[in-house]
Amino acid sequence: LGFAPRTALANFWTYGVGFFWWWSLAAAAGIAAIAAAAVRRYRRRQPLDRTAVSAAAAAVVAGLWLMMFYGSWSIQDNPDPSAVTIGSSYLRYWLPIFVLSILPPAWGLGRLAELRPAAKFGALAGGAVVLLAALSAFSVFAAPQEGLLALRSNLRLYDEEARGIFERTPAGALIAVDRADKFVWPDRAVIYPLRSETTYRTLGLMVGHAPLYYFGITFPPADLDYLRNEKLPPLGLTVDPVWTIGQETLYSLRPTPKQP
Repeated sequence: LGFAPRTALANFWTYGVGFFWWWSLAAAAGIAAIAAAAVRRYRRRQPLDRTAVSAAAAAVVAGLWLMMFYGSWSIQDNPDPSAVTIGSSYLRYWLPIFVLSILPPAWGLGRLAELRPAAKFGALAGGAVVLLAALSAFSVFAAPQEGLLALRSNLRLYDEEARGIFERTPAGALIAVDRADKFVWPDRAVIYPLRSETTYRTLGLMVGHAPLYYFGITFPPADLDYLRNEKLPPLGLTVDPVWTIGQETLYSLRPTPKQP
């Protein structure tokens, strides 16, 4: 799929570093502590821990490979190309990196436990854990668009949309959709997406064989006029709104009335 280092670095900075900035700071602090300890051991001519060196090398190699391989892709999971959300594919592709990033802060906390009195260390570690947990929970539950609270709201809306579509379409209908295929199928046959010449040709071939519909973002008047007057007539179809919910509408794609 190509190799684009600049794109990979930009995506990693946006999703791998900037998105969970609080964890990135904790990981950076742990890496700095590990590097400082390694420098001290080198200056004292003490041997480095081979297990630690091997783990660090494996983490660096795996992290660089994941970052460059997946980061080189141009992925748009969200209808808004500029949106940076927790549901992005980049985040799940880089889960191994996030797991490996636990090691440096854990090592740093271990060193603090050795160097600080137990009471002070306990308060510091406890406060850090609570802060990180609170920030992480907020990003998971309250993130706009794709946090768990937003997803719960979306699922309720999808259920309402599905029930409305099924009530207004017969069982044998074919419905052109943009993003609703996941909750319309298999109760209704679907074709995806509407804005495709292949889809238009297929709808033309299906005239008279099945009831045809479209469900998606409500057409502006200019787009609806274009479909009625230019795009659909050569296919023997016209379009009429049936039901609107929120910003989406179910349209009937019915055969064009025969001229007397």
